[in-house]
Amino acid sequence: MKKKLLTSLVSCIAVFACQNTYAQNAPVTIGTQNVSPSGYNRCGTMENLEMLKQQDPGLEARMAAIEEQTQEYIKNNPQKTQGVVIKIPTVVHVVYANATQNISDTYVKQQIDVLNKDFRKLNTDWNKTPSIWTSLVADCEIEFCLATKDPSGAATTGIIHKSTTVTSFSTDNKVKYTAQGGDDSWGNKYFNLWVCNLGGSLLGYSQFPGAPAAIDGVVVLYSSLPGPPNISFYNLGRTATHEVGHWLNLAHINGDSNCGSDNVTDTPTQDQLHFGCPTHPYHANVCSGSTNGEMWMNYMDYTDDVCMYMFTVGQKARMLAALNGPRASILTSAATNCLGVNPVINELSLSDHISIYPNPSTGEVSITSLSNINAMDLKVYNAIGEAVVAKKINVPASGETKINLRDNP
Repeated sequence: MKKKLLTSLVSCIAVFACQNTYAQNAPVTIGTQNVSPSGYNRCGTMENLEMLKQQDPGLEARMAAIEEQTQEYIKNNPQKTQGVVIKIPTVVHVVYANATQNISDTYVKQQIDVLNKDFRKLNTDWNKTPSIWTSLVADCEIEFCLATKDPSGAATTGIIHKSTTVTSFSTDNKVKYTAQGGDDSWGNKYFNLWVCNLGGSLLGYSQFPGAPAAIDGVVVLYSSLPGPPNISFYNLGRTATHEVGHWLNLAHINGDSNCGSDNVTDTPTQDQLHFGCPTHPYHANVCSGSTNGEMWMNYMDYTDDVCMYMFTVGQKARMLAALNGPRASILTSAATNCLGVNPVINELSLSDHISIYPNPSTGEVSITSLSNINAMDLKVYNAIGEAVVAKKINVPASGETKINLRDNP
């Protein structure tokens, strides 16, 4: 399997005692789907992908080009700790047909907290990873934060509650369209998360990079969020963690085939996706010839929520490549003003004696009184809150920095 790194999120997750009462690794086939022994279809992403390929003949070629870009980025950016958290503005569309499905904002925020903990290696259960792999557990340096501005620039909580007459949705993306009983996407400047009732015992599905912006995002079953009403085995919010992994260009750990490749070098080759809570080492020597067995505790497997608790350094590399490639639009979004976890950048205010002139300006702007600062991140926003410039600047010894904005809208 193949390569490397990403950016991070912070987390701490309570460990819930949960004893499985069904066979650990015996999927049940219903139609064309392999579902868990508990009756749930863990992930509908590949089913959705096959449908999209039928509808969009160019999708496969776009995804192949993205894979080439991904491998090139990983090659040119050796594994390292970024030191800066990538912040992803998020909008959550709660689409409900009854009061039970209308999940409260409290549970939505708990789900965001789970994502942040899992992607920042702050979940308290990551240290259950077998010792042979603990050095591979990644702080992905990614954080999700609820948007503070909507696409028109108006203030928002980042959570939308939308009533519908549709009793359940499927992998056909209808939940992403207001006209079909769902709620329209906010576009590719946001991470769109739809929370709704899914039929067929489906827990969630996602789009890989390359899908049209109107349907891009993640869909999860309302009862998979942490907090009541939730479901046994899938009650810690890790359905969303798994699906966001797909959104950031991670495949299932077995490559969706027997001893397949997920294009990540540090995940062991795996014969299948696992259910329940296997015991380490599991399926030793089956594919890789290694006595270490298979990495069933990885978020991109199918195990119970309580038994998945890590991404690898190689998976982080792919996610970082996505955020610096096909998902780069999210980095220039002005949809949120939330700070990263453990930020290493100071935000400066007028009280710091900064002078900006001329004001108004015809294009060139000088920023002075920065003699005590060596470098800064500069963002310039237009009148509707879109970032039109985002770059790092080294401040000269004089303390004066000139910015040319003549070519910007």
